Amino acid sequence: MDLDNFAAIARGIDWLEEPLGFSMDVDHAVYTESKTFKMMAPGRPQSREAMVFELEWLGQGDALSDVDADFFRMYGKVAEDSQFVTRRTEGQVVLYQVTLGDESHGHRATFRIAGPRIARVVARYEQARREIRGERPQGGDISAR
Repeated sequence: MDLDNFAAIARGIDWLEEPLGFSMDVDHAVYTESKTFKMMAPGRPQSREAMVFELEWLGQGDALSDVDADFFRMYGKVAEDSQFVTRRTEGQVVLYQVTLGDESHGHRATFRIAGPRIARVVARYEQARREIRGERPQGGDISAR
């Protein structure tokens, strides 16, 4: 299925499937990747449109690309024929928002990756991003001035 077809199908009212099966798949994927992720709160599918999974990252490294590599290895265990994934940082959290499925059904979910290690990774990432853009340090950090 090409991107245009996927986007059109994903907008369909009846396309989203009940969340229980997908939640079970995510629980299993996190369990099989227990060296890199821990479920912070039981996966609770709030609705078809609002599945949120809160995970702590336990992996190796200190870069956002390390988190990405571990996330996509875990996520690959639940991936379907077509998918769209976005990643952004929000405060001290990394969010992956996914839409995945095929012609007959689909899922939408948010994976919130948090914890003390993620806070450090996000801080380093945001600092590097500011430096690349030539922005001044924020807050009371005068060491970089």
